[in-house]
Amino acid sequence: MAALFLLISPAPSPSPSPLPQQQGPALRALLIGSDTFLSRENTYPIAQNNLSMLEHALEKDIRGYKAIHTYHDEIGHPAALERAIESAFSHVEEDDISLLYFSSHGIDPENGKSGLYLSDGMEETILTPEQLYALTSSIPGKKIILLDACNSGAFIGKGSASLSVSHPFTGSDYLLITSAGASEASWQWQGEGELASGSSYFTAMLAT
Repeated sequence: MAALFLLISPAPSPSPSPLPQQQGPALRALLIGSDTFLSRENTYPIAQNNLSMLEHALEKDIRGYKAIHTYHDEIGHPAALERAIESAFSHVEEDDISLLYFSSHGIDPENGKSGLYLSDGMEETILTPEQLYALTSSIPGKKIILLDACNSGAFIGKGSASLSVSHPFTGSDYLLITSAGASEASWQWQGEGELASGSSYFTAMLAT
């Protein structure tokens, strides 16, 4: 976990005198969140707030992100995700770091499968670990994947006796962190009324 924070956590805020951008790998991020679903309960404004918090945190990183692409209720199919990945990471080189974040629903792996919902409010599909690996494996350099979803530990075979520990994200170029085990909920809070707000605890801690 310490390695994760070294790679993605915002560095301390710069002093009043602007600091020069540090030399190092180019950082890029693709942040995806869904609040509106066809077969599951809607979560608005949880994913929207998660995206906003994380985007603001990354913008404060004094190393500087070359690009941060954010999609809220816009990715409902793996084909749309593929286009977003190509747009965000088309100029990545071997020494670069690419961050991919999801805030959504996960599926309960009781049937031996695992997946993450992609939804844009009109189309909804389930993204499997194998599909996510296929879409990201050709990105050069280090790939950090953050999954903020219930049952997301199933993507790495953690948290359920019914799942094999085998998963495709085994290379040294991958760092995949989940907000919950395969059989756990990813906790969130949501207010009530006209000014309701909320977020997930996982992303709130990442963005702190």
